[in-house]
Amino acid sequence: MRNKPVIGFIGLGLMGHGMAKNILEGGYELWVRGRSNRTPIEDLVSMGAKEAINPKQLAEVCDIIHICLSNAPQIEVIMRSQYGILAGAKPGLIVVDTSTSDPDMTKRLAAQLRAKGGHFVDAPMAGTPAKAEAGQLSTMLGCDRDVLPHIRPVIACWAETITRIGETGEGHKMKLLMNFINLSYADLFSEATSLGAKVGIAPEKLREVISSSHIGQQVL
Repeated sequence: MRNKPVIGFIGLGLMGHGMAKNILEGGYELWVRGRSNRTPIEDLVSMGAKEAINPKQLAEVCDIIHICLSNAPQIEVIMRSQYGILAGAKPGLIVVDTSTSDPDMTKRLAAQLRAKGGHFVDAPMAGTPAKAEAGQLSTMLGCDRDVLPHIRPVIACWAETITRIGETGEGHKMKLLMNFINLSYADLFSEATSLGAKVGIAPEKLREVISSSHIGQQVL
């Protein structure tokens, strides 16, 4: 790997665009691969990024590839298709999956990439598109300890909090637990709102009080 690795980025949506932009502004050579929405692609290219024709090309020219997609099936296609990452993977390639995904599939993909001499890192993030643009996301990593020094400076471009949870797959497990907690809060707030209405507390008043309280950040 070069002194300053070449970075690839797949998935330039609401979160991915900001993350990729911050990597580019961090002084890294950046290659991108988007979908039908040309706006974020053209914006990044105007800033100096290069556009790849497919994920296979990214694997051939990049040292570290970020994936920021919606679900596990999309990630599997990006990795395993005819022109996917595995088809172009070379020894030393690091794939950083920032999506929320299936930990078991993550481990299977990691094994396939390892067979080609590469490393798969699950790095799901927490935060909003605004925080992605500002480089203020948090991430929970599943990776080998030896890989962490290579990826930390790049991830630090878009995340202000970086926590290694354990080996590959553990980051995605942690993110699913966080989602479970968030959904539980949402369900609790819904039940409280319904109960409040029954005893004469208007939903908008309940929200007003909760949003300014110490539990507001967890619930709303």
